[in-house]
This record gives sequence, structure tokens and C-alpha cells, in this order.
Amino acid sequence: MLQYARLYYKDILTTKRLQDNRTTDLTEESDMWRDTRVKLQVTGRLDLDRPLTLEETTQTLKTMAKGKSPGVDDLSVEFYSANWDGLGPKLVDLYNEVLTGGKLGKGMSHGVISVLFKKGDKAEVRNWWSISLLNASYKILAKSLARRLAQYLPELVEGDQGAFVRGRSIFNNIVTAIEVLEVVQSEVLDMAVLLLDLEKAYDKVGWAFVLTTLKWMGFGEGFCAWTKTLYIFSTSAIMINGHLSEPFALSRSLRQGYPLAPLVFVLQLEVLLNRLRRHPDIRGLQLHTGEECKVKALADDLLSISENTEKSLGAINLVLAEYSALSEATVNWSKSTFLLPAQFGLKVEWGMRRVGVGEEERFSAVLISLQVDGSGQGLILQQRISARLRLWNFTGHLSVVGRALVANVALFSIMWFVSMVKELAEGTVKAVKRLVARFVWKPRAQDAGGFLSKVVYDTLTFPRVQGGLGLLDPARRTQAQLRNWVVKVATMRSSEHWVTLAERLLMKPWELSRPQDVWACFFILSFRKKKLKSEFWEPIRKAWHRYPPDLQKPPSSKEEVLNQLLFENPAFTDPSGVEFLADDSTGSFGRAWVKKGVVRMADLWSSLLGSWKPLSEAKAVLRGLQGVEVHWRALTDAVPQEWKDILGPEGSDPAGFWYVPQLEREEDSVLWKMLEILPSGFRRIERWKCEGPENTLSLMGEVTIQLWDNPAQARVVEVRSRSPSATILTWVGRKPLKLLSIDPTAWTWAPKAPEEEALVMHKYLVAAGYKQYIQKLKSPVEVAIPRWQAVCEEDLLESKSEF
Repeated sequence: MLQYARLYYKDILTTKRLQDNRTTDLTEESDMWRDTRVKLQVTGRLDLDRPLTLEETTQTLKTMAKGKSPGVDDLSVEFYSANWDGLGPKLVDLYNEVLTGGKLGKGMSHGVISVLFKKGDKAEVRNWWSISLLNASYKILAKSLARRLAQYLPELVEGDQGAFVRGRSIFNNIVTAIEVLEVVQSEVLDMAVLLLDLEKAYDKVGWAFVLTTLKWMGFGEGFCAWTKTLYIFSTSAIMINGHLSEPFALSRSLRQGYPLAPLVFVLQLEVLLNRLRRHPDIRGLQLHTGEECKVKALADDLLSISENTEKSLGAINLVLAEYSALSEATVNWSKSTFLLPAQFGLKVEWGMRRVGVGEEERFSAVLISLQVDGSGQGLILQQRISARLRLWNFTGHLSVVGRALVANVALFSIMWFVSMVKELAEGTVKAVKRLVARFVWKPRAQDAGGFLSKVVYDTLTFPRVQGGLGLLDPARRTQAQLRNWVVKVATMRSSEHWVTLAERLLMKPWELSRPQDVWACFFILSFRKKKLKSEFWEPIRKAWHRYPPDLQKPPSSKEEVLNQLLFENPAFTDPSGVEFLADDSTGSFGRAWVKKGVVRMADLWSSLLGSWKPLSEAKAVLRGLQGVEVHWRALTDAVPQEWKDILGPEGSDPAGFWYVPQLEREEDSVLWKMLEILPSGFRRIERWKCEGPENTLSLMGEVTIQLWDNPAQARVVEVRSRSPSATILTWVGRKPLKLLSIDPTAWTWAPKAPEEEALVMHKYLVAAGYKQYIQKLKSPVEVAIPRWQAVCEEDLLESKSEF
């Protein structure tokens, strides 16, 4: 058995491109890298090439997980932590010798391949995952390089890759896949959605392809030297049932389990993704922004969207074949699948399996489909939680509090990945709560065994100081997760396909004429109440409607006034104090106006003229509606005087606001923060530079501006940095405030207790949203106190006076 496994993995980890070596430049063989246009900046190259320091490797060691299996030298991370003062300087010197032509120690790059069962026939070696157990000394170097590389990866890898890139969420790509399928199905488009399986993706990637990619992207000699040393001189052995095979040399593979592997993998895969994005013959899903949605990736999980034509699909096949020939990573067509509306047949035959109507396919642990009456996702979650519970059957030594903690950490965590993008069915939630309640009150009960809940479940969800156990409520937690998607629209750093697709899906049921008005409708009660057909957005609408932000910040700048809603806005009422409604009631005209694209103050006011837009312009937009002039005058007359003062010629924004300069001499990435308006009318400002994919701001200096040409306002917020105690300033969306879908500072959730702060939208986190929602309920203490007071008062009334 051991010999069989050794032969299998040796074949996989041995290159079939015998002509390649460490100096091979594959760009001489193919122009595939031509579509990869982003290069590493000089400052980044110098940073990655500089010698490692003792301080840097010390920090790396502190971040490494403890309690992990060591490599063949049996020296664990704990050993190095305990003896770092003596070993650290020597290891750093050894690492840096690589920059001058040195090599690592003979056994440092040797790894042990351990196998973990996936699914299927256990006798089939293909059905086992391979994980490389590597020496800690090897991993310290690899992780130090990975920590350096991680900060530059967002600039080198475009947004279609959602995994292993700092600041990105894999859920965005999962949602994109769900929305694409909804669009294709609802509009009956002849579009194929391909889920491509890269066979042994990490193990088959050739080193020549990786090194060619690094050089093409502008990586320096130092980083490439470390990468070569870590890979090219590596060896492995197979471990099965505690027995080790004879070692063998590797000539390809990124070694899954190696800290640098996922980052290098997404770098080399970017060459393929760029080719697919920019190929002129590949036609993806056309978006109303003019973009095309062609491909998404979660590490090695590829999602490709293509017109169902031989030309477009054939181009995808050619690109994949070219990538396979150069990198040696191959597509397993028998495990790849496609989804296509039932009315159409796929124009090509590559051996892929069709996911039919009523069937689901897994995309990164979430089941997706074109159309399904009842998802099997809930049953899978129940089975996984039941299996996990069996591992905790012998917990009689744990207290009720301890078991509640286990439930939160070990059981409910199984659900949160899926509930981030899917509302759990009521039956699933009830079944899971029953499983957890049985574990809390009778942990050794059999699956079908009965138990008695001593306290109602809702009571257990409150903190211990309020009389509960702090047990999570899966339904309310899911609601907090779903509300977060609206918050993500408000705080996103750049435009994303999932937002554009959402606008496409929501415009039709709300009958809107402008895509951007979709997000305003989430804050207009009459629209927010209307049921949606989208299987993804309807649960979000319900969650948002149940607990929307209930406070709106009063506007204090011109653009904040122009961003105000015209309808169902408590700050904007008629002379009798009644809001202008957007429902179907008699005399209400808001719904028709919103549908036509008159939603905010900016739709009535002309910034160019400094006055209301001409009535004739409003009539042209609202063509076909009755009473336009009367309603137009009612709205303009209802504008609060303080808003008029801000918009008027004498009005000016107060100090502290941020602006996008319009001067030609200023860079696109520069913002101004106005400090004060001088008596001369000049403005004293700070200049800030926006850098990186996270839109982080850094101060450049202070100047006085003589000419103020009313630049567009920007929205800047303070967010936590990776250091727990530090904060940074970021420019939301890297665009003017008027172009943001939602102003992230305009809305807040009111505090539920006097000692608490309001929850501003841009500070919303799932945990904070869940906490606020729970606080709406009466805690056990709040219920018990009046009851005991009533009991005591009754007892005292019936007692004797000397009592």
C-alpha cells in the first residue's frame, strides 16, 4: 500500500515538461502573459528582496499556530519559541545566505505527505487529500515571505479572485454565482455557467510557470531566489498508518500545507484569469455598467460565465488548454459541471456533467442551482452538526455553561458559513436548536432520545449577567448576517459585480428606471415592504425590514442635503408635518415618482444653476403622470429652511469635510480636508494621499487654497487597522459621495440602553447587529424583577404590621 501511494504521488509531483529548468522563460514559448498587465511597484520589489531580520522572523514565529504536527526533524514551533534566543540569529543568517547563492540545510526542505480521507471509495488513493508536514524551520522562512507578499497581493491580483487576498471576502464571489444564476434563469438567457475542477491543483503546478510569472510581474532576484530554494531542492516521503516511504525528489508542486503556497498559487492563476477576462472571443454576461462578468475564482474553484456559442466556449477551452500545457495544471472535465436553462443544450461536448432543474451543485461549500423547490443545504448542516455532537457525547464533566460555550464555538460555527449567503429554513433552525438544547440539558442522550428543557431557549440566549447562558440564536444570528449585505454595499472599497447584478435583479420587481435607486428603496418603507422574487435578496429584504436603522443624521453640507430622500423621510414633511408617502394610498404620488427616477433632493436641485431645476425638466422626466406641477411645488415648498440656507449662495460647508479636488495639477488619488475658511475667503486644507486597495489615507501636508471651485465631497471614515488599538482613515468607494450607492455615515441604529452608543452603519458588524437585535427582547432579569416585586408586595400586604 505504501509503495503504491509513493508511485502515485511521485507521478503527480514529477514534471512532464522535462525541457524546463529553473532558468526557463516561458514567455518565449507563449504570449499568455501578455494579458497580465499589472506589475509590482519598485518599492514593493525592494521590500520583498531585502534580507530578513531577526525582529521580522520573531514576529512570524509568534503568529504561527501551536500544537501542530512537526516535520521529520520532530522540532515543533513550541521548541523554536522556547529556544529562539539561541536559534533565531543562526536561522536568519542561513535564510539570508540564499540571497548570495547559498542553500538551506539538507533536511530542511524535506516534507512528509500525510493523507486525509475526502469521500468515496477509501481504497482509491485519489479520494484522499494530501497535506505536506514540513519542518518548522522551513515554515518560518516561508511564512516570513508570505507575510511580506500578502500586503502586495491585492495590487497584483484583480477582484475576480476572492481567496487568500487581503481585504477580500470569498462570500462576494459566492453571491455573484448565485446572482448570475438568478439572472440567467429569470431572463431565460442562453448563457452557460461552468464550474471547473482543477485536478490536484496545488500539486501539478510547474515551477517554471510560477517563476516565469514572478519575473513577468516584476519580482526581484532576491524573492525569486528564496522561492527557488524552497521549491527546487525539496523532497518528500509518504506516510500511511505511521509508516514512511523512501524519499523522492519533487520537480513540481506548490506543497499544500506550506505557508507561501496559497499566495503563489493565486499569483500564477492570475495569468489564466487575465487571459479569460481579456480574450475577445469569450463573451460573458453583459452588465448595465458596460462591464462583462466572465470569470470568478475562489483559489482553485473556477466559475466561468459564457454565451452558449461554439466560438465563446471554444475560446475558453483553448485558453484552458494553453494554461494546462504551460503550467501542467489540468482541468478534470469529468468532475466539472455546467448549469444552463432547460430550454437550451450546450453547444460543445467536453464530458462535463449537466446540473439539471431541481438539482444543486456545490460551490465552496454552498449549494447553488438554477431553480430548486427545496434546497438540501439544511439537511447537510443538520447531519454535520449531529456528527460533531457525537464527538462531544462524553461531556458529563462540563457544566451547563461549558456546554453552551461548546455549542457556540463547535456546533453553530458549522452553520455560519452557509447562513452568510442563505436564509436557513425554519425547519432547519428548529431541528438545530433541538439538537443543541438536548446537548445542553442531556448531553449523553441518544439521537432519538427525549430530554427536558429546563429553561426556554430564548432565555438562554441572553448574557449570563442578565440571567441567560449566552447561547446563540441561529435565526437571529442569520438575520444579522443577511443585513450585513446592505451594509457592505455602503462600505465597499470599489465597484463589484455582485452589486451591479443586485441592481439588475431588484430594478424589475420595484419597477425602477435607474439602477442606483435600488439602494434608496431599502430606506423607503413602502418599497421595503414589497416582496421580491430573488431567492437571495428576498431574505435580505425581510431581515432589513424587520430591523432597519432608525436614526438619520441631519445634513450639514450641500451634498448631504442633496442626498436626502424626498419620500417617507421624517425630516422632509408637508406643512402639517406629514411625510410624502410612496405607497398606494389616495393622494400619494411618491411611488410613481420614484419609479420615474425622482428620488432625492439632487433630482430637483441644479448644482450648476444653484437653484431648482426648471419645471419643464421635471415634466419631461415624469411624462405621463398627473399633477406634476402641483406635486413639484409641494415638494419644493416643503424643503426645510436650514436645507435651503445650506444650498443657497451664502451657504458653505463647515470645516472638517473631505473633497475630491478638480485641479489638473492634483493627482487622482489625493483628497482635501478643509480645516477652516479664512477671513479672506481662502481655505486652509490638508492634502491626503489615498493608497492601496483598502483606500488608506496618509497625510501629505497643509496648504492654503485661494480658488474654491466647489469640488465634490468625499466620504472618509475611521476604521480599525490590523493593530487592535490603532485606527486608520479610508476613502469610501474611492469616488465622490454623490456616486456612492449608500452614504455609510447617514444612518444609525439607536442604542437600546442609555449607556450604549448608537451603531453607525459603517461600523456595523454581525456580532454588533446580533447584540442589538437581542436587546430588543426583555431579558430574564427584566421579566423576573417586576414579577418578584408583585409577589413581595402581595406578601407584605397580607403580613402583620410587625413583619
